[in-house]
Amino acid sequence: MVRVFNVISFTSVLTLVGVIIWASDKGIDFSDESYYLLGYLFPDEVRWESRYYQHIILKFFGFIDITVVNLRLLRLVLTLFSGLFLAGCFINWITIQFHQNFKNGILNKINITCTIVLGSLLSYIYVPQTLSYNSISLILLQLLSGLLLLKLSIGLRNGLKRQLIISVIIGFMAAIL
Repeated sequence: MVRVFNVISFTSVLTLVGVIIWASDKGIDFSDESYYLLGYLFPDEVRWESRYYQHIILKFFGFIDITVVNLRLLRLVLTLFSGLFLAGCFINWITIQFHQNFKNGILNKINITCTIVLGSLLSYIYVPQTLSYNSISLILLQLLSGLLLLKLSIGLRNGLKRQLIISVIIGFMAAIL
């Protein structure tokens, strides 16, 4: 039964990613998506405040060509990365916290990973396909949650310095939200 569920969830992830990639060059939303694109193309026209995330994204990813397709693909890559990061940190934490020897080890890890990634891809239902405030919030919250789980799995004895570094990163990312 676990194998069947894993095949279904893994196939669902691949199908959704394929559909998102296929649809990345189809159409444009003239309301939100075009506003976000203009914010990326002409950042001087947007006030410099933390809630105007276009400035922050351009600082990190200013090297890419700003087009609708590239912004959609960048969102997909960041969403998949944050989902996989959260899944990896969660699996690590649950293994350490509960000394869990996963029955059908790799199958349960695939199940957890696919469930988290599918949850991440649900954000494509209600927000524009390009990077928007809502999608950036999802990505940051998944990274924050993963870092918190990583911090909890390290423990005080195994790395106070690493915990402090992770705490500073968590604080910085939370401030962006």
